[in-house]
Amino acid sequence: MQLIKKILPVLKIGLICVLVAGNFLSVARQIPQVQQLVDTDGPFFVRWEASFDPVKANLPFTRGVIGYAADWDIPGSNYDPANSEAEHILSQFTLAPIIVARDTNREWILVNMNPEQFEQWFPLQEGEFEVKKFKMNLYLLHRIK
Repeated sequence: MQLIKKILPVLKIGLICVLVAGNFLSVARQIPQVQQLVDTDGPFFVRWEASFDPVKANLPFTRGVIGYAADWDIPGSNYDPANSEAEHILSQFTLAPIIVARDTNREWILVNMNPEQFEQWFPLQEGEFEVKKFKMNLYLLHRIK
């Protein structure tokens, strides 16, 4: 019993050191990812913004509101909510001062889905549309009726 009382504080300190070291390593591994996220001149953001240039060129206005649909609008689909939300926010940022509203009741709608998802989602939409497909799974819909 005396031996356990002597070893127990050492074990507690050892366990605390292991936990602190594990947390430190976890944070150290995430630093490059965080740096990439805040590097708005990084290759990801440059490609993202460039992919929206043709979308901007096909809109008949530079200020206004367009709708937005993504994989979260497909009934029963599995998607990453954080990723979908981030892409919506990036779309808003990239198209500003155009407002990218999270609805499809607009004359113009930006759709961010892969072709299979688009083929599943599009028939569920009411009305007639002109559809233009762009790189990076972007579609621009113009409601004509």
